[in-house]
Amino acid sequence: MDAASKDRSRHPLEDSRFREALARMVRRRVPESDAEDIVQSAIAEAFASGKSADDPDGLRRWVWGVARHKVVDHFRRRRRMADELPDVADDREKPAYDELDLLRWAKRELPAGENAEETLQWMLREADGETLETIAEESNVPAPRVRKRVSRLREYFRERWSGQTAALVALGIVAALLALYALGRKKDDIAKDVPPAPSVRAPLPQEVAEQKRREAFEKCDAGELRPCLDLLDEAKGLDPKGDLSEAVQRARKAAEDKLAPPPVPEPVPTSKMAPPTKAKGDPTAVPTPPPPAPSGSFGPSNVQKPSAPFGKKGASPKGGFPSDDVKSDSLGSGGSSSK
Repeated sequence: MDAASKDRSRHPLEDSRFREALARMVRRRVPESDAEDIVQSAIAEAFASGKSADDPDGLRRWVWGVARHKVVDHFRRRRRMADELPDVADDREKPAYDELDLLRWAKRELPAGENAEETLQWMLREADGETLETIAEESNVPAPRVRKRVSRLREYFRERWSGQTAALVALGIVAALLALYALGRKKDDIAKDVPPAPSVRAPLPQEVAEQKRREAFEKCDAGELRPCLDLLDEAKGLDPKGDLSEAVQRARKAAEDKLAPPPVPEPVPTSKMAPPTKAKGDPTAVPTPPPPAPSGSFGPSNVQKPSAPFGKKGASPKGGFPSDDVKSDSLGSGGSSSK
């Protein structure tokens, strides 16, 4: 009796080929140090369950499923540990997560039919290294039929995967475009909300002059006339043309008028006193003779006016004085009287 016949005569779980295939499947998913523990735990659970060995293929499929569930439980525990201790996570576990995801996807996408689950187990066992001939022999199914069923299921999964991947890629592209669009809009909104940077350009003289004029107008309105004029003068030095505007001239004139001293009233002109004028006498009036001079005084009144015409004896010359004849007459008469 050969080795294969001896293995088939023993308990199905004691078949060395099955145990090796089960160990290979587990080792592909978990670290080497944990693979043997999972295999032994799955086989021990099968013996403890009291499953009948009358259906070897069914028992092996059941143990195979138990081992897969234990692999999943193993990574769930490790995932919780990784969440608690993220720095201790093992990089070797990353491919196992992908395989578990693919296994869940394959079970979810299985076609309808009673043989679909069995065909999936055959395909997984082939992926773990078992030959389809061995699987066919253990399952008591002709090898061509096993190969055909596995090939059809593999093609079905490939088509489903391609279609969903294309859809996922399209959805991913759309999502990426939407994300980029939203990000661009968000950046634009942020750029709009951000105030522009202050300009470092030096102000032009005209701008400085305009600012000073505004300050001057405020000073003028507040009644501060002298500062108002000073600011207008400073603005004029920076921008002479701007000083010619009507508003500036009006403000300047109003301030200067208010600061100008009040005018001094001019004195009222008075008429000059004219010198007294001699009163002109009436030419028709008779002149009044002067008053007589006092006695003993020599004056015109003591002069005896001539009584005879000029040229005659006894007449006075021009000027009214007595002639020598008069004197001689008087002297002669006197002499004659004295005689």
